[in-house]
Amino acid sequence: MEVTDIKATIKTRIATVLGSPWSELPHAIDITKNSFKGNAKGYGVIAGGILQEETFGVLGSYSVNQTFTIKLTDSFSTKPADDSARQTVMDDLMDKSLNIYKDLINTRAGSPASVIHVTDLDVGEVEELVGSNVMSLTMTFIVKYRKGL
Repeated sequence: MEVTDIKATIKTRIATVLGSPWSELPHAIDITKNSFKGNAKGYGVIAGGILQEETFGVLGSYSVNQTFTIKLTDSFSTKPADDSARQTVMDDLMDKSLNIYKDLINTRAGSPASVIHVTDLDVGEVEELVGSNVMSLTMTFIVKYRKGL
């Protein structure tokens, strides 16, 4: 199992959980580069650092812990003038992040043959992108998986 494979299965699981009209962001690292015209319901996946945990000589494999980051975006209506629309999007993004995490745990990130478990969820504060009506949420977690020797 390669990093790109796990990242691809995570994207597939996210797309399944979120459904339509959510789509992958062209720019996951710097989300401000995305054009949010029409549909701001987006997600991106970034593979982070890896830490080797242990080697299983008998099984011919070793396990690694790798951090993955998911970014979610959505827009809010500027009407009404109070914060209710912002708060609704903030709450929805938080709910979506927990639904994604639950799915990743239950499906072992869509790769049950290689992934041992998904742990250590960290969900940041929902932030408003400057100069827009788009909200962004960043969540990180660790995927522990096996690699062949």
